[in-house]
Amino acid sequence: MGTLLPLPSLARRRSMQIGYSPKLQSNAWVKLLQKTSPNSFDRALLLYQVSCDEWLAWIPGYGEACLNTKQFYPLG
Repeated sequence: MGTLLPLPSLARRRSMQIGYSPKLQSNAWVKLLQKTSPNSFDRALLLYQVSCDEWLAWIPGYGEACLNTKQFYPLG
């Protein structure tokens, strides 16, 4: 029987994911490159990651939206 190797830590596993950005995390505010509607804000609150390049976010004045990581950038 082969030798069992320890699993990498959660942080290490996330860093190995394609497209993973350590700057992006839930409950972080981001700046939108383009407003979703004339009455919406130009910022969004990230709720959770849907895929390696998509996040569900809440946009004041608009509501929830699925955003591609190319549609926003982290603040700060």
